[in-house]
Amino acid sequence: MVVREFLEKGRDLAERIPYSVIALAARFAVADVFWRSGQTKVAGLSIREEIPCWRVPAFSTWPFSG
Repeated sequence: MVVREFLEKGRDLAERIPYSVIALAARFAVADVFWRSGQTKVAGLSIREEIPCWRVPAFSTWPFSG
């Protein structure tokens, strides 16, 4: 029954946190995603130069061989 007591204490602690604090934290979490997305657009989307052109070797000339 130690696990049950631990879970009850955790629930009691969670119930003491006001809903407004949880809602504010959730809003900041979502806003952070949009903020970071906007920052990549302002700074310019940077894709590493080392990424090669993706071709499948067996079909690299087949569609264009004609």
